[in-house]
Formats: sequence, C-alpha cells, structure tokens
Amino acid sequence: MVGTQKQSNHFQALIAGVVISLALFQTGLTRGQSKTAASVHLSRRDLHALLKKANTPEQYRTLEYYYLGREKKYEHEAEQEKGEWAYRQAFYSNVPMKSHWAVNSARNLYDYYVDMAHKMAAKVAFYKNKTK
Repeated sequence: MVGTQKQSNHFQALIAGVVISLALFQTGLTRGQSKTAASVHLSRRDLHALLKKANTPEQYRTLEYYYLGREKKYEHEAEQEKGEWAYRQAFYSNVPMKSHWAVNSARNLYDYYVDMAHKMAAKVAFYKNKTK
C-alpha cells in the first residue's frame, strides 16, 4: 500500500512537471518565432570579437539585438530599484538619522540602471542605423 501511494505521488509530480514544461514551452512559442533581443546571448569574448569584425547588416543586427536585450534588462532593474527606493523612503522618513544611507543607495542604484539603459538605447540606435 505504501509503495503504490509513493508511486502515485511520483506519477502526479511527473504529470505536473510535464504540464508546467508544456505551458512554459507554449508561452515561449507565442512570444515570437524570430530572432529577438532575448535570444541573443554573447560572451564577453564573442562580443569584443563581433565589435571588431562587424561589417555586415546581419552582424550589426546581432549587436542591435544584444544591446536591446541589455537595455530591457536595465529598464527592468531600474523599475525594481525604483520600487525599493520608494519603499525605503517611506520606511526611513520617520527615522531620525544624519544620513539615510539605505535610501541613498537605492536611489543611486536606480540612477545607475537608468543611465545604463540610456547608454544601451544609444547603442541600439547606432547599430539600427548601420543596418539600413
């Protein structure tokens, strides 16, 4: 009896895993079939090599998609840090302190992510113009 109950739990877990993986797979298919920003992953070495030898529209498009992915990542991080900054500001506003380092660090990190997103957007525009 215990053995069949254990097998039943494993079978249910297997079925749940298959259903979840199929749902995730379907979600990935509906997001887009073509090469997008999320699909370009370059190592640092590959990026430097591509930056040196890029001279075709396909290579410029790959760089454009790479930097577009980085821009979206930085925008997402900035949004998260903006929320953290607001939370810390509300939390520490009533605490009498000389310096609110927790609030300042969240603001500085938010500013950094916004700045990096703007730099990535400039690179996306640069490489998009090169593909024309």
